[in-house]
Amino acid sequence: MIYVQAIFSIVDGYLAKVILQTDVIRIQRKSLTMRYLFAWCFATFMVLASIEASTTLGAPPAYMLPSPPEATIQPQASPPTRSSGSLPSPNSSSSAGNLSWGGVNYPSSGNSFVMPTQAQIEQDFGILNTPQEVETGENAYSNYGISTPAPVDLEAFEWQVLPRDIMYRAYLASTKESRLAAQLTHETDHDLLWDGWAGGRFGLVRYGNRNPIYQRGVQVDIEAAGLVRLDVMNDVDVQSVDFRAGIPVSIGWGQHQSRFGYYHLSSHTGDEFMLKNPSHQRLNFARDVLFIGHAYYLSPEFRLYGELGWAFYTDVSKEWEVQFGFDYSPRLPTGRKGVPFFAVHGHLREELDFGGGVSAQAGWAWKGEQGSGILRTGLQYYNGMSPQYSFFNRHEQQIGIGVWYDY
Repeated sequence: MIYVQAIFSIVDGYLAKVILQTDVIRIQRKSLTMRYLFAWCFATFMVLASIEASTTLGAPPAYMLPSPPEATIQPQASPPTRSSGSLPSPNSSSSAGNLSWGGVNYPSSGNSFVMPTQAQIEQDFGILNTPQEVETGENAYSNYGISTPAPVDLEAFEWQVLPRDIMYRAYLASTKESRLAAQLTHETDHDLLWDGWAGGRFGLVRYGNRNPIYQRGVQVDIEAAGLVRLDVMNDVDVQSVDFRAGIPVSIGWGQHQSRFGYYHLSSHTGDEFMLKNPSHQRLNFARDVLFIGHAYYLSPEFRLYGELGWAFYTDVSKEWEVQFGFDYSPRLPTGRKGVPFFAVHGHLREELDFGGGVSAQAGWAWKGEQGSGILRTGLQYYNGMSPQYSFFNRHEQQIGIGVWYDY
């Protein structure tokens, strides 16, 4: 019996070695094919975006709001009532068939979307105003002022401290954006995993207009988040945590948006995981990155984008990375019913020989009045090398559900 077990052990070990070598060769071939395909798609997109930008810059937009005083929202006593249909637009001969999701009054026409009238923006966003001090006084504690809303010129360029909106939104299906989120996924080799994001992003200063749709100007943001992974089936142990912090600078001119800046990312293996896996080799994965990206809106909701990053400091990681994808999500208030969303994102990294991973999400989304983020819930799928960089060279295939809030 002992001899039979020994023979089976030898045969099983040999077969496992052959299968492993075959899988490695197959994965390498797939990685090589996908690398060239993704590189070609990214290059094509950036060339088309550059051509479009060169013809757009300097030209007056086809969907400007009316000039002041029509472009000024007057204060009103109570919030507007949302209409179930689309209001006629002076920029379009007909608004039939142009209803957006949730009854938001922003029609499209031809290949470019038509800017809404001032009344339509007021109906969907409420009163856009800035406080204006009209009376001052003092009491037993301090001086005080009574403020009242003042009209806002949406197209006027001005300095704004802590602006309401994010000019260049996060990539919705990206696994490495700063946000608040939690997703429960089934991973092929590790049963249930719980990935969480604790962080966010907000604007520091903007020089530009206040238009909630057609944003022009320059804005500086700050972002930071901790991205943690918990092993649900193993006492909810912390497997690893990735920390990210950065300063993105956004530039907007209508349907085009660009961003550049810096971010730091470092990965740390969890203590609980290390205690239960003493043979695991801890990696000091870290990178400091300069990046540049560009996005183009085919409609107010649908965006194409690409981004290139170069790390001037690396540990385990290597210099270059490429991101690209598209997403469809609300840019305007949705009401309590919400609207559908979907997103696909690819991320290629040099330390993986420009392999990487692809993630996809689809579900339902809600957006409030001006300045609010986007709340989403739905299904999530990921296939590629682990998005937790402590295990960057481990393949994962995930499917699950999640809740995400992007600022």
